Amino acid sequence: ATYKTYTSEKITFTTERADKITESIGNDVRIYPNPSKGSVRIEAPDMQSIRIINPLGQQLKETQLKDGQADLHLETLSKGFYFICLEKDGQKIVQKIVLE
Repeated sequence: ATYKTYTSEKITFTTERADKITESIGNDVRIYPNPSKGSVRIEAPDMQSIRIINPLGQQLKETQLKDGQADLHLETLSKGFYFICLEKDGQKIVQKIVLE
């Protein structure tokens, strides 16, 4: 695996190269497709909120999961990579997503 570290004033991320169609993280978290043209499906039954963060650590969007699922429409964002931060009760899962 190829790992890279990105640092901003607010957040430091270490990421793994995203070259899979479906990423599975945690127990039951699925984020797909990845890479994406802008439409992203998130299935995370144990999570409550989603934040989209750019590589500089700036929050671009925040929403809630409904019944453990969410459909994100990120077509207005520029091509590149972003971080999806899933949260519940202080537990966080961060996953990189690539927009083509």
